[in-house]
Amino acid sequence: MASERQANTARDLFSSDLVKQGAHAIGVEPGKDHGHPGFVVVAYVPPTHAAKFPTKLALPTEHGGGDVSLVMQSAQPFTPQ
Repeated sequence: MASERQANTARDLFSSDLVKQGAHAIGVEPGKDHGHPGFVVVAYVPPTHAAKFPTKLALPTEHGGGDVSLVMQSAQPFTPQ
């Protein structure tokens, strides 16, 4: 079970990799909304996105260690009007 601090650290460490894989937004949310305990990192991808993401992000020991669950959520990218 990841704490909010661990989830934010994982987002900071892995966000550039997730963007390279197609995520257009990355957030930290309570895990209960996604069927997980604690907090999770949520990668928002376009509905047609086909790449696979890992289910967990492993924090290095110097950042507290442990795994943070990663959830993919399909959503259209924000477009300014």
